[in-house]
Amino acid sequence: QMAKILPPQAFDNLDQAFILHPNTTFKKYLKRISKHVGRASKKIVVCSFVDQLYEYIKESDCGLSDATKESENEVQSTFSPVSKIMFGKKTDVEIRIGKDSIQVISLKPHPLFSTSGQLVDFIPISGIVKVSAGAKDNEVVMKLESGGQNITFVSKVASQIVQQLNDSLERYKLTRPQTKSHKPFQPSDVPGTLLNMALLNLTSTNPSLRAAAYNLLAAACQTFSFNMQSVLIAGSEIALA
Repeated sequence: QMAKILPPQAFDNLDQAFILHPNTTFKKYLKRISKHVGRASKKIVVCSFVDQLYEYIKESDCGLSDATKESENEVQSTFSPVSKIMFGKKTDVEIRIGKDSIQVISLKPHPLFSTSGQLVDFIPISGIVKVSAGAKDNEVVMKLESGGQNITFVSKVASQIVQQLNDSLERYKLTRPQTKSHKPFQPSDVPGTLLNMALLNLTSTNPSLRAAAYNLLAAACQTFSFNMQSVLIAGSEIALA
């Protein structure tokens, strides 16, 4: 995409390009990207962490968002080494639990363009459905909202990881605004709703609204066959006192 957006002259004049927080998805499509970037790949610097970026660019000149900087500074718990099992593949990682996200960092550097670096996967707390102990000892199973996929972690301190993750989930839920659940509107609710609207507006100070409420009441009684001793007849020119 970068090759399509930038004109050829931009690549010729490119000094350095920086990629922050490379993740497993980035590594997966790296070969496809490399074909488009070509020789410019030698000018691309991959930084797994913000501090590595500061070695090239001053912090005041980086222009990073507060959320990006806080993601590394607000780490509450760290667990390492941990084995991550996903799609049958086992990887040694470090888990960092923060206020709003979880970082899963590969312990082994991976080749990225002309350099190498650790992969950093951010999992938002909001994207976690459930965390529980696995079927085997020392297992942690994390169910994600995206695609309903599961990630399994294996660690000697699995119970601590489960506790910390569930604590983070609870804290996140407490900070979210409480939304009231509304009962879905059913066809059976129509008669009562119309009757309520009519009766509430029969005492309105607006004569036109009182007349409209009366006609609505008459129509509802006739349509839904309400059991009434009196007969209501709708009219176009009526006055209600």
